[in-house]
Amino acid sequence: FGTTEFHIAGSGNQSITFPSAAATSYYFALRIVIASTGGTVTWTGNNSIRELFYTSGTVAFGTSAVYFLDETLGSNTFDTGGSACSFYDVYFCNHNITTTLNSNLVVTHLLSSGNVGRHYFNGSNILCGGDFTHLNTFVWDVGTSILIFQGSANQIWTGSNDTDYFFGMNVTINKSGGTLTLASVITYKTGTFTYTAGTVDPGTSTLQILAAATLNTSTLDWNNITFTAGVYTVTLSSGLKLSGNWTNNATLTLAGNQTVTFDGTSIIAGATTFYNFTINAGKTVSLTSTQTFTISNI
Repeated sequence: FGTTEFHIAGSGNQSITFPSAAATSYYFALRIVIASTGGTVTWTGNNSIRELFYTSGTVAFGTSAVYFLDETLGSNTFDTGGSACSFYDVYFCNHNITTTLNSNLVVTHLLSSGNVGRHYFNGSNILCGGDFTHLNTFVWDVGTSILIFQGSANQIWTGSNDTDYFFGMNVTINKSGGTLTLASVITYKTGTFTYTAGTVDPGTSTLQILAAATLNTSTLDWNNITFTAGVYTVTLSSGLKLSGNWTNNATLTLAGNQTVTFDGTSIIAGATTFYNFTINAGKTVSLTSTQTFTISNI
């Protein structure tokens, strides 16, 4: 590692070629700096690297994949120039590491992970214009960065149903078109979840809350919502709406004085105190017998 950097410089077209096979155990360890003064820097293959900095030039990632790895140092830094480096596929493959983003990381096709790990992101944000696949071997832990779903393409967020490998980043849905489809179980912990704009299809998914978190999802219509065992507070910064089941296995406090709206055929299980409670016209809600449900704003 050391302080040596590998600079991609020059005024002509250049090709950066890595093996075609996916690589999660070997990588280019030096910091790569793109400082082209002309032509196009074209990447092919599965690019396994530790750090990437962009200063100038035209960069084309085509349909290549970039694997960000760091097996030993515990931290790394990226400055990819925002949209100047628009990645196609990105995989994070670090065991326990903090990444500092000096500019937004833009991913257009697939964001995922490559092996067992835990990752903290600080600084700028991750802008995801494609699918996000959360494998049951990787923790996306809370930092200051936000994962933002954006753009006009259809997207799929495939969650992890393993509570040991949760998603804890701050997340914002702010789409200009297309549909974001939620698949499997979105296991969420610690961060702030914000809905701003765009069509979201919850399908048969479940939002599974593990611990204290903030939800600001207003008109987003969830399917099922489950609160796992524990003693914690979930803060509602806006109303919360769902069309499926509400399952509360926690000693739960709902803060924020907001309305929970049921908009489908639902079963409510687990004693819960709601501030406001609404059942939309023509919808059916069943309360589990022998349990107590309270509406405090009466």
